[in-house]
Amino acid sequence: INYNVHSDTWTTHKFAHECLDAVKFREDLMADGTFDAECLNWNDVKIGEKIFIQRLEAAKPGVTAKVNGHKPQTHRRAIAVADIIVPYVQFERPELRQLLSNLRDTTVDGSEIKGSYNFKVPLDAVEISIGAGGIHGSLNRQIIRSDSERCIIDIDVTGYYPSVAIENRFYPEHIGPVFSDVYRTVRDDRNVFKKAGNVTKAGGLKLANNGAFGKTGEDHSVFLDTKCLLAITVNGQLLQCMLAEAVLRIPGARILQLNTDGITVDIPRHMRGMFDDVCAWWQRFTCLDLEFTDYDSMWLRDCNNYLARDVKGKLKRKGDYDHEMLSGSIGGQKAYNRDFSALVVPKAVEAAFVRDEDPADFIDHHSDPYDFLVKMRTKDGGRLVGGHSATPYGKLARYYIATDGEPLVKVMPPLKGKTEDRRIGIHAKGRATAIGGRKNYRCSMCGAAFTHKVHFDDHNKVAHAWPVRMKMDWDGDLTGLDRRWYMQEAEKLLF
Repeated sequence: INYNVHSDTWTTHKFAHECLDAVKFREDLMADGTFDAECLNWNDVKIGEKIFIQRLEAAKPGVTAKVNGHKPQTHRRAIAVADIIVPYVQFERPELRQLLSNLRDTTVDGSEIKGSYNFKVPLDAVEISIGAGGIHGSLNRQIIRSDSERCIIDIDVTGYYPSVAIENRFYPEHIGPVFSDVYRTVRDDRNVFKKAGNVTKAGGLKLANNGAFGKTGEDHSVFLDTKCLLAITVNGQLLQCMLAEAVLRIPGARILQLNTDGITVDIPRHMRGMFDDVCAWWQRFTCLDLEFTDYDSMWLRDCNNYLARDVKGKLKRKGDYDHEMLSGSIGGQKAYNRDFSALVVPKAVEAAFVRDEDPADFIDHHSDPYDFLVKMRTKDGGRLVGGHSATPYGKLARYYIATDGEPLVKVMPPLKGKTEDRRIGIHAKGRATAIGGRKNYRCSMCGAAFTHKVHFDDHNKVAHAWPVRMKMDWDGDLTGLDRRWYMQEAEKLLF
């Protein structure tokens, strides 16, 4: 009872206030008659799907109704990629022509398209990887800055995959062309409501616009048709390659990074006019719209992990550099399904990159103790225990790295055919370093001798794994905090 009153109830109340914007959005959907109270428990994707279904049913009643107790779906066995590539895709570069030929020769298992193909294409200094999971490529571990001679421009296709589906009229076979018609009205109506300041209507249609595409690959959705999904993604990837190829025709231009969201390029300033002409041509050719952001600086580890500052000073944080963790949903609350572990690390790295601060000094003087906490969750029957005491911590633990304490171990069920549980050390790379050289290694912490580095590594994992202290009940006390681990993690993000 004491824990419930002073922890669970208080925390739940606080969390409700953190989510008020998202709750209000759902209450507004109830107030305008869009949904009943059950929508309070729906996530954003489900809300988007439900709004799209409402629109479809209004346009063609019964199109999503069950048939003989089953949801209408289109199941595919084999999908010939040549059948879904739009005819206007064309390239000049031999490597891109080869990519197009390889894709046309590819057949995909319609029941499992993930991992079904993967091709790599060199575009000058960047190698582009194109697969069923997306497209990406990047310069690695580089700092790029705009100056008087060169500028950095981020190119984003407005509502990329939904727009590809709308303009090329890709739709699930069992639903038919009405899907494309509704998709276009959803997009256009959203823009009208957005300009009118109707946040609820615009927000709901935004979720419908984004959610319908993803659901074409969802086993339990009435939109399921993996051929439709593949048509959208493959052509989206190829059109993006066409844009990259066109930009690279500009003398002195280079690709910095490319992913599903768009392309970031670096061009000579005196070529800006030619760049604008190239982008205008691509928009006319594809009937898609581009948005542009001028960057002042970019700290680029890879295409999924970087910091970028635009010319107005606004920062864009991606991947391991993102400590804000915003959901992007209606209300813009934090994405509480993400991992908020050790936020002091990306904050220290940002301070070093953006403000030229000493990251070690930042970590030493950081005043928010919550940013030092780490979360560990196990799945598939695993459990967490103390490495020395075997104290059980269950499936979820919150802790911090300490100068004393005990290591944390994940215990997993035995592999098939085995009887012993698997023990996996957490933060077990170890605090020690190997001193000396070949056949004469010594442990920096205890002086133990080793003839082979691999034997030292095994010793380090067991004898010198980073100790942790549990902090399941938060009181702000981090006695014995070992800031060295956090600095070690920050160094992985610095370059």
